Amino acid sequence: MILKGSETSKKVAHPALMPRPSSKCFIFDMEHIKLLCFKDKCLILNPDPESTHSFIKGLEAQFKFADNYENGDSAMRLLHQKSVQFQDFEHVILENALEYVVQKFRRHLHIIKPALEILLEQIESNPETNGLKRLLAVKKSLAEFEQNVDLVRKTVWNILSD
Repeated sequence: MILKGSETSKKVAHPALMPRPSSKCFIFDMEHIKLLCFKDKCLILNPDPESTHSFIKGLEAQFKFADNYENGDSAMRLLHQKSVQFQDFEHVILENALEYVVQKFRRHLHIIKPALEILLEQIESNPETNGLKRLLAVKKSLAEFEQNVDLVRKTVWNILSD
């Protein structure tokens, strides 16, 4: 079988989480993560981008089970890893994928917040500068970010309500 490659570095415009009961799998397509997950295997459709590499490393760490406290693992991390043994494979994948998306959103806010605070202070101290134009650009960026978060929220909400 030959599959046509697609542009893998772009994030998806419309997030999707689609269960496929007849195939006993689900399709996950949010931000930079595109995967097809079955009961016992997960096909990551875009493994090359760096953002997907960190997701894959997180999954690998999730499925490694330590018998002792090697490498300074905390008790909570060890407890979480042990609990994975009793969860279905596809639920672990879904949980990690959603967690990755939420962490990405949090990182974005963490990065933009200090810059926005500095910009607001500059505008407050000298309102006649080009700060208002920069503030408009930030506003547009935040509106786009809010739209992305809302699309993911709606996608998850729709799947939970079904």
